[in-house]
Amino acid sequence: MTDACETAVMAGDEAYHDEDLKTALSSYKKAGRLASTDNERAFCFGRQAYVLKKLGKYEQALESLEEAADLDPYDADTWYNMGNVLDAMERYQDALVSFNEAIMLDDNRSEFYNNRGNSLYHKEDLDEALESFDEALSLDADNLAALINKGNVLNEQGDLDAAIQCYDDVLDVDEEQVLALIGKGVAKLRMEDLDEAMILFDAALAMDDSIPRLHYHKAQCLHELDLLDEALYSVEEAISLKSDYRQSWLLKGHILRDSGKLTEAMKGYDKAILLEGDYEEAWYNKGLILAEHFDDPEEAMECFNKLVTLNSGLSLAWFEKGVLHYTKFGESDEAVKCLKRAVKLDPSMDMAWFHLGMVYSKDLKEPDEALESFDEALVIKERAETLFQKGNVFARYQREYKEAIACYDDALELDPNHARAWYNKGVAYGKIGHNDEKLSCMDKVLEIEPDNEQALKALEDTRELLGDG
Repeated sequence: MTDACETAVMAGDEAYHDEDLKTALSSYKKAGRLASTDNERAFCFGRQAYVLKKLGKYEQALESLEEAADLDPYDADTWYNMGNVLDAMERYQDALVSFNEAIMLDDNRSEFYNNRGNSLYHKEDLDEALESFDEALSLDADNLAALINKGNVLNEQGDLDAAIQCYDDVLDVDEEQVLALIGKGVAKLRMEDLDEAMILFDAALAMDDSIPRLHYHKAQCLHELDLLDEALYSVEEAISLKSDYRQSWLLKGHILRDSGKLTEAMKGYDKAILLEGDYEEAWYNKGLILAEHFDDPEEAMECFNKLVTLNSGLSLAWFEKGVLHYTKFGESDEAVKCLKRAVKLDPSMDMAWFHLGMVYSKDLKEPDEALESFDEALVIKERAETLFQKGNVFARYQREYKEAIACYDDALELDPNHARAWYNKGVAYGKIGHNDEKLSCMDKVLEIEPDNEQALKALEDTRELLGDG
């Protein structure tokens, strides 16, 4: 390298160190003009790319690195840096190509495997990412970034104890590793050890309060603790630092929803959808609010229809569609189609089986199908309401009153204050001539609901029948 070129490079390095990026870029460009060989020009393009990446000018940084690769295709660092730029541009597959090229040229660089692991992690190829981080650590056991990243993969895979061990190994070396504190806090949050998670997030914030996802995770923790005002403050801090982070807007929607501020919550979900049109969780929660709180079934149905176009295998979306068809539109056949789709996708969804039973029993008058559906629901989870509705099928359609009474008894064992079960049990006893038991049941109804007119009338009529009025 000529003296003039080297002087320009050194001036650029000094300016870069002082964060005078405009001067650094100008100096590296000057160095490139003074370079005498292709390797020197490639080196100068690489230096320009560093600055351009830091300025957020990823396309220009990529162009500089492509120029460098054309001039010197055997420089591993050029391909490595190209991978870093492509990863920042969220072009993860292209980043992997570059990292793999770098590794082919030099397979002894721990940081190459670490950053390749990051791109795999971003692509959600977790097993391959874990292998890459392990390879990085085999080359350099002191690569704390790789150890943190390995912990992050294990965290996502649900191997929380192993993840925490990774973070602890990092913190044993350097207790001020903020990313390790955050990762351990997330693992504790997933373990529902909320107090410990809060301690870790606060410790991390005391060191660096400029990380958006740190505020986001603290907001998650506060939300779980039902500290809604504090959670809202934290998530708004996250948004102020990174306004295009869709998860923060979704969480803000959840917090506002749970605070009873439904209109504001909708704005949070809408913003999340604006940032990512196929954000399934935002569409789902928006649909729930429209259906359950705003009584806007048409708009709610649009949300759930959008969901099944995004992911036809989403059982919850088919379930909500089925419930809307049944409860809001009176479309029993459509309800059955949707609910059957839901239970085909997720046979363990007891409430889908329950609502299928309700459609069969109340609208389609098909008691056998209703009983089969209620039984499927009860195998999954015994609920008082399911047992009550099963009893109604026996009583209303099949006149099997003893079977009905047995169902009502089972329902009342789960919920002794189920007034309708006491009432229908009393009616069933009356149908088989057990009027004393009927009176006892109606008395129980009135203990729970003193103004229940049906029970009062049944009590009066039965006493009159027995000559006890």
